[in-house]
Amino acid sequence: MKARHTKDVIGASIILAASGILKIEAAVSQPGMAQAFDRILEVDRQTVFVGVGLLEVVICLVILLAAQRVWTYGLLAWIGGCFVIYRSLRWYIGDNSPCGCLGRIESVFRLSPASAELISVCLLATLLAIAGHGLWREMVRARLP
Repeated sequence: MKARHTKDVIGASIILAASGILKIEAAVSQPGMAQAFDRILEVDRQTVFVGVGLLEVVICLVILLAAQRVWTYGLLAWIGGCFVIYRSLRWYIGDNSPCGCLGRIESVFRLSPASAELISVCLLATLLAIAGHGLWREMVRARLP
């Protein structure tokens, strides 16, 4: 019996689910997040964290249930691209504060903000690598007779 999902899809699903749940948990448990303002999306950070966290969890479920792998890798590329654009815009406007993309991971594992940022960038690079490799593989597979 052929496996339904490859290891890369399962890994990407775990990254998205964990990141989404951590964002939602941070939005609900951290006081003052509703008063913090996101300068790019122009809404409070609590709304951003809940919205993006839910989106990540939904995409995790969709890629696990998708019948066509090209949709799986396409969604991973799309969400990864959105994250790259958001991070680039933060850099462009001079917002050098920690992103907090992984919720309260800093305090739970006693990490410095720089370490948490490095972890989140590495996870983003992993998602983009999985998406790029998967799309390439599907493109090659479609061309073969």
